[in-house]
Amino acid sequence: MSNKRTTTDRLSVIGDKSSQLVGLLNLCYGAGFESFSGLTEELQGATLELAAHLAAQINALASGVDHE
Repeated sequence: MSNKRTTTDRLSVIGDKSSQLVGLLNLCYGAGFESFSGLTEELQGATLELAAHLAAQINALASGVDHE
């Protein structure tokens, strides 16, 4: 994507990424925890790493930094 995004574009991407993060984290707690805890340690780690990466992207976008 270009280095300059409109506020509307930025909010749209933040909304998309935060929805992905919510879905991913729903796997890690509550009703989804049984599925998450049944994963191998490697897959649990990869899932949490992905969540951290998405959170970092959301933070960067909210701070005005274009980062994919």
